[in-house]
Amino acid sequence: MSKPVFEDILNYKTGRRNRKSYALAFLVLSIASLGFTALSLSLVSANSTFTAVLLLLSIPLSILLVICQIAISSQRLRDIGYSGWFLLLMLIPFASLVVQVFLFFAPGQAGENTYGSDPRNMDEIEIFGS
Repeated sequence: MSKPVFEDILNYKTGRRNRKSYALAFLVLSIASLGFTALSLSLVSANSTFTAVLLLLSIPLSILLVICQIAISSQRLRDIGYSGWFLLLMLIPFASLVVQVFLFFAPGQAGENTYGSDPRNMDEIEIFGS
């Protein structure tokens, strides 16, 4: 009973995301980011046009991954009962670790809150939204 992982992954203005859905989305985004970073770094030493094109394509992909991470984190904060603006605490060096642990382990508010309905009221978990 969870929100589908890829549902509203780019919607940073509305919605809620529970712990399970947040953890799965965070894992998928982290693996994608690490894999693409490793690929980019392995091709840096090669001098070719393909490498230059791939590195140019990495900029929009990196921006997209950051937007997705901001969206799921703000949805998770809304599930806990805080505004997405609390995500700005991630800019403070050691506070970011505390906020990240808080996002993973803090229980969400039961039932509907001011940010939307409870995401745990889904019928079944889906990895890819239907």
